[in-house]
Amino acid sequence: MTILQLAESTGKRPEAIYMKLRRTFPGVSFSKSSELDSAHLAALQTDKRGANKPAHTPARAPKIKQVHADVLPKQPVGLPKKRTVILSLLLAAPTAASVTNIYTVALAITQEEGTAVLYTIVLACSALGFTVANFRSWLTFSLSALLIAFESFCNLSRLYHGLMGGVSGNPTRFIGTVTEIFNSGSHGTALIIAGFSALMLAAVQYAAIFELQKR
Repeated sequence: MTILQLAESTGKRPEAIYMKLRRTFPGVSFSKSSELDSAHLAALQTDKRGANKPAHTPARAPKIKQVHADVLPKQPVGLPKKRTVILSLLLAAPTAASVTNIYTVALAITQEEGTAVLYTIVLACSALGFTVANFRSWLTFSLSALLIAFESFCNLSRLYHGLMGGVSGNPTRFIGTVTEIFNSGSHGTALIIAGFSALMLAAVQYAAIFELQKR
């Protein structure tokens, strides 16, 4: 078989075939009419297989997506332990100051000392326990708010009772001084002072609960 015949059977240009043969067999002269032996055909066949083999391409390194620091998800940061302790104390201090008032009101309602003590423990400790235990459901939060509201009522009633002289019914000298300053009545003045004091204690507790809920 000649180069020309091989070109016609394979559809290749004769020039391409004998140029390949000249590179493979240097020093040998080829033309379109040159006869090809088995060595020549094997060399051309090897070139054909190499031409059909897809070129190896190196695998691309995976692209690393750059994330700017300002779009990184923020991890929740818990309150420092020291701050948690301070807020818990701010929640507990008004309750401790109100224990006597809660007990007195509970005793007046139940008329039984043992029951009044139990009521006092439940009413004084529940809101603090729910908050420190980090219960966050709307039910426990609402219950804590109601407990603090009742505690405020106990403070209001006992402070008013004390300012109005207790069982004697005679306003204290302090109420007399305030009424002289503002030219007001004893009843209204005692009610405002007692209400404001109870409200401030409750405000401290509500603020502490709100901050503790951020944990």
